[in-house]
Amino acid sequence: MASPFIATARAADRQELDLLQQSIRARKGILACGDEYAAAVTAGGRVLFAGSNAYGQEQATAWQDILAVCGSRDYLLGLTGDGSVHFAGRDTHGIRAGVAHWSRVDMVACSTTHAAALLIGGRVLCAGELSDRCTDTSEWSDVRDICCGRDFTLGLTAAGEVLIAGGSYALREHIATWGTVVGLFSDVQGNAAYAVTADGRLVSTRPLPYWARKWSNLVFVAASNGCIRALTAEGQLRAGNRTGAAPGGAGYVSLAVGASGLLALDRQGNVTLPETRTRRRCLSGGTRDGVDTGWSDLFDWTPLFGQFEDFSADRRAQRAEIQRAGQAYLLRLTQATRYGRRLACGARLTACIAADGHVLITGGLSEPGTWRDIVALSCGASHVLALCRDGHVQADGNDTEGCCRTDAWENVVYVQAFRTHSLGLCADGRVLYAGAPDAETGHVADWTHIRLLRGSDTLTLGVAQDDSICFCGKHPALDAARRRADSDRLPSDAGALFAGWDALQDVVISEHIIAGLRADGTVVAMSEDGSVEPAVADWRDIRAIAAGCAHLVGLEFGGRVVAAGEDARGQCGVSGWRQIVTVSCGDACTVGLCADGTAVAAGQVYIGSVSPDNPDGWVGCAVGGWSHLLAVCCGHNHIAAMTDSGQILTCGQDADGQCRGAVSFAAFRDLRQYDGYTIFDNAAGEESRNSVSKPPERRRTDARTAFSEAYGWFSYASFLRDQAERLASCLQTDATALTLLTPEGTFRWLYDARRLVREENGVIRRAESGENDLVLLSLSANGRLTATGDNQEGQCDTEDWAQIVAASTSGTHTVGLRADGHVLATGRNASGECDVGGWRRVLQVVALPDVTLGLCADGRILHTGKRGRILDALRGVRAMTGAKNRVVFVLSDGSLRVHLKGSEFSPEAVEGVRLFRAGVGHSLLTRWNPRMDQAAGARQVRRLLGCGIAHAARVLPRGRVSAVGANDFEQCGVTHLRNVTAVSCGLNHTAAVTNGAVYAVGLNRDGQCSCAALNAALMSVPDGQPRTGAACYLAVACGYSHTVALRGDGRVFAIGASPDGRCDTAAWHDVVDIACGVRHTAAVLSDGHCVATGDNSRGQCAVGDWENVVMIACGEFHTAGVTADGRVLAAGNAGGEACRVEDLRDVISVACLPEATVCVHADGHMTVRGGDGMLAEAVAPIRDAVAVDGKEYRLAVLTVDRRVLFLPGTE
Repeated sequence: MASPFIATARAADRQELDLLQQSIRARKGILACGDEYAAAVTAGGRVLFAGSNAYGQEQATAWQDILAVCGSRDYLLGLTGDGSVHFAGRDTHGIRAGVAHWSRVDMVACSTTHAAALLIGGRVLCAGELSDRCTDTSEWSDVRDICCGRDFTLGLTAAGEVLIAGGSYALREHIATWGTVVGLFSDVQGNAAYAVTADGRLVSTRPLPYWARKWSNLVFVAASNGCIRALTAEGQLRAGNRTGAAPGGAGYVSLAVGASGLLALDRQGNVTLPETRTRRRCLSGGTRDGVDTGWSDLFDWTPLFGQFEDFSADRRAQRAEIQRAGQAYLLRLTQATRYGRRLACGARLTACIAADGHVLITGGLSEPGTWRDIVALSCGASHVLALCRDGHVQADGNDTEGCCRTDAWENVVYVQAFRTHSLGLCADGRVLYAGAPDAETGHVADWTHIRLLRGSDTLTLGVAQDDSICFCGKHPALDAARRRADSDRLPSDAGALFAGWDALQDVVISEHIIAGLRADGTVVAMSEDGSVEPAVADWRDIRAIAAGCAHLVGLEFGGRVVAAGEDARGQCGVSGWRQIVTVSCGDACTVGLCADGTAVAAGQVYIGSVSPDNPDGWVGCAVGGWSHLLAVCCGHNHIAAMTDSGQILTCGQDADGQCRGAVSFAAFRDLRQYDGYTIFDNAAGEESRNSVSKPPERRRTDARTAFSEAYGWFSYASFLRDQAERLASCLQTDATALTLLTPEGTFRWLYDARRLVREENGVIRRAESGENDLVLLSLSANGRLTATGDNQEGQCDTEDWAQIVAASTSGTHTVGLRADGHVLATGRNASGECDVGGWRRVLQVVALPDVTLGLCADGRILHTGKRGRILDALRGVRAMTGAKNRVVFVLSDGSLRVHLKGSEFSPEAVEGVRLFRAGVGHSLLTRWNPRMDQAAGARQVRRLLGCGIAHAARVLPRGRVSAVGANDFEQCGVTHLRNVTAVSCGLNHTAAVTNGAVYAVGLNRDGQCSCAALNAALMSVPDGQPRTGAACYLAVACGYSHTVALRGDGRVFAIGASPDGRCDTAAWHDVVDIACGVRHTAAVLSDGHCVATGDNSRGQCAVGDWENVVMIACGEFHTAGVTADGRVLAAGNAGGEACRVEDLRDVISVACLPEATVCVHADGHMTVRGGDGMLAEAVAPIRDAVAVDGKEYRLAVLTVDRRVLFLPGTE
């Protein structure tokens, strides 16, 4: 009998893949076999054990609430209902310590050398003493299944793609031939992997026996040392050429193979041993004949469950609960990160930024009523620093030492206040100081290129771009380190004192401790008494650190907390904490914010008042009743927390009024306007309803604020990973990188379908930027770079490169930018153009003949080779692009610099060259300048978003699609697509551009989803050649009953209903943007004019006299266009104020609703003209929008941080 959880009709669509993957997942983790033992999970969450207990595996029988087990040769893993993992058996590779830190785990896999965990959200972690190459799964996402071998880890994505870490070249070659996969299985003894494909075949990383290649309709595989057994969808056991059935005809549902035999589980929950290794034949039942005596306990097992269907449903429900908890954790983490910047505590102060950007202070200081637009705070003992969005710094409080004299500070991105001085970090890496002029902590005037700045009352420490450390001042931990080294090193000898402190993401400095968090999640520290250093040596997977007076705590990625140092007041009693999203430390206390919005605390605070019940003045941390929290923060001896209702809760010492009751900040209640929004959250991995009272505040972000996020509140590594995602996303779009008009014709560089190609007067060349047009670079989604063409200089030797997010070639040498900011180079090196080994934290690379350029995060240009010295003085660069001997730089002030053959020219001074308005590195500008003033970049961002009446879709990084909402016509069935560059939603259908072709799903009553006619208009290209020009589509737009697509050569094609001529687009040429209304279609031409066709009953097609237009949108009865200078034009009559848009300025995106026009401005705020006022009220709080789309009364807004707000609209 076929399982109801498996579809026997094999098809590679997303719903079918989901069904197949769920069926296989339901069968995994019930049985496990080692060399001489067997284990199984019952419906009650207990573990049954049989066989040899040589290494203590039988300890698993004491486990409770187990969802799944996984076994290797001599150890056993158990996944619990709360997402943690247990270990039993022999630990020869350090696996036990690794799995002890795991939480929010959804699946486990193991081999003889290491173990892997699939987390909620699709990330994968590994544990065990294995090379980084074999366990490098940090870049994996959206993983649904995993398996392990001795030297490799595999992951299966929702789309059926297999991800690989480690393994041999032969293994990778085998996996490349697998096709779409629905389940992964490993032979942990034989170091091989097996998989079931979408059509039910068995594939492997090694050659299969002839009989295994004939198997079909498979749903499960088990293997050990080359012994392969499988199950069919009907529940039959496949072994060689034989087929076996379960006793009574119940059908098998799961298998496990060990060194001694084969375990089989039938649908009624009975476990049998149909085969032993000493007698390899299928038996009709579970007889004892030929079974080792050590396995006799197996026949005493009661049925594991009643019916497999009920058991499987319960397991799915438990996993769903873990997933819901995981999503809540991620959402709370996002909130804590953002709201934590609004709250600050000092020794005697508490300060908070209200929703409107002004500051409220307790602790004896008057509230500075004139402060506005504040983005960050820092509290000293008796003064407050406030960082303004424009880079200036405000200060208030005790200024006896000059610590408040910050009026002249500019371009600041990070501030920190101390007892008698203040520090500021500038965007260009300089450090500013305010305080006593003779203080040792102020010797920072000559510090440059600083990316991370931290300090204390007696010490200032900076981490430079090259990871070198500089400091000034004194600290007990430094003195102790010198004494232990028996050295008289000078204070400036930082290289010796901080040896091994590299790749730091964060540094904390307290009275007795200095600690640093590395990018790999490890921690280095030095303390006065030397007690902290050995304790932190074993810390792994640390996401954040905090320090009290003499203790240090680390927050693991899984939500657990570890602590080291002094514990006299119990401040290190954090071992039982779980699901913690942020931590903060006072002098002798530790506070954690839990995922459910409550707080936990360890240690005590000193309140100073002595009583018979409190003889020493120390009391516990009274946070037990706090709930609905968004952020927590500690001063020396008091604690403050922000609630989602706009209150600040405090406890602890109140000698100076720092805890003057519960302070209500009414301005925070404005955030209730966000209730009811649907948020697409990348961190959560899918759409989620707000499960807490308030989502993170929407705020405007400009270039300086974005930079301060990278260098102040966030680690550099996090910033670089985010930047790498944006670069990878850019490589999958059709955004023009640079367009130059010369007397010889148009010369254009394109990022197209992840392949860098060149177009010259409409002819596509195979060279990316090769001087002889002989090198083509292809960057895959997994970070592999393939170079083809002339390889005389070795310029195509990139097969060993990994995690590449951008690349460039001069034709004689090739450079690649890795996700960690390092740069690789190969090819000709006659002028030193490949000497890039020391480059770090690079955001962009350009390879030109004899020279290589790299853009640093601080706006400097690195160079090696010829003609680069002229660039040494160049600063403030935010993007660059180049070709042959020409390179163009976009500066932070928006100006351009052109360099030709090593000499600098202004764009106007270059004869015959005129710079087009094009998205110069639009992905970078999205991060550094959300204004998106480049037309091509703004259009491309708008194409990543689609909104229908009751559903919405968006393009995710790396070319995937997320869709939510009504699915009654399967209009959301686009989530399985890959390499998507544009998406659009109609009334009840969705269309996307994938691999250059159009794909549409949903209601097809009028042929609006019949894409065969559209794709037939594409020019064919040879295999392996990039699709550009007439061979691909760049954009798609959906009306109610028609679909329109823009081809790469500027032609427009349409399908669907056309009673009024809405699909009559065949005569259009040189089109750069398209839009569909209910019954009409409009387009923007390359010269800025517009055309329209279809229903013109209210003049909505009267756009022929428009000029200088770069973007267009259509509603039911009106059309709106955005000009190059940010104005808005409108045609038609939608009633009310919808077409009265003449006064709007600095608009970068527009959407047309039935009675309203919605605009996004360059600074991120939105304007609504028309409607009944409800829509305008709904969008008023949004301050970081970059694109908008809408249909009827629904609106989708894309924000700077890649979130999508789906508004209910005016209805």
